[in-house]
Amino acid sequence: GGDAPHAKDYAKVLERVKDRPDAQLLQTVMLRSLRQAVYSPENVGHFGLAYESYTHFTSPIRRYPDLLVHRAIKAVLRQNPDIILIGEMRDRETFETAISAAETGHLVFSTMHAATVSQSLTRLFEFFPPEEQIQARRAISGSLRGFICQKLIPAMEGGGRVPTNEILNADVVVKNLILEGQFEKIQGILEGSTDSSSFSFNKDIFRLIKAGKISKAEGLRFSPNPQALEMNLKGIFIKS
Repeated sequence: GGDAPHAKDYAKVLERVKDRPDAQLLQTVMLRSLRQAVYSPENVGHFGLAYESYTHFTSPIRRYPDLLVHRAIKAVLRQNPDIILIGEMRDRETFETAISAAETGHLVFSTMHAATVSQSLTRLFEFFPPEEQIQARRAISGSLRGFICQKLIPAMEGGGRVPTNEILNADVVVKNLILEGQFEKIQGILEGSTDSSSFSFNKDIFRLIKAGKISKAEGLRFSPNPQALEMNLKGIFIKS
């Protein structure tokens, strides 16, 4: 391939070294150096897909850290675990593998970058194009058990920080809203739920302020809706 090697060139090299004791190390080095590859359904010239623990066959090769995540998840599933912890959901392949694990009876925990429960739910569906949204809603509503979002607010006394949470328990009502695509109603459930297992950031921040754990100023600063929290602190609660 010279100065512009093609994926086929990498595949040829790996074929030649496959019987060497350091073959996996050489493959790792090559994966690190591969910036982009065009997907084709054949393994020829697409050496990443030839690796036995590689899990996705439907999109271009991702960058090297994502390859490791996909391989690790597939390897873990072979061990028949009860609980799986995935460090971060940041691509569709990782998410689809997690859903598949959940659908086969595994309890799957993971993290993602999102500030609220509503944002977390929205981000899940960003992995899927419009024509696949209905199928995605079915899969997610059937497997989801809940969301936990957390912020650390400076404590009123003694230094340190106090955790405040927003938690959504995916009960029958929540699952039906997700299935129907009515995501805008989720926040209303968090704010108005009498179920102690689901509550919004504002409800938890209100509790911490009243308990003297955090100051009003810090509570308003960390609130996703400070105007509503200000009203709550004055005894005004508006049901969605």
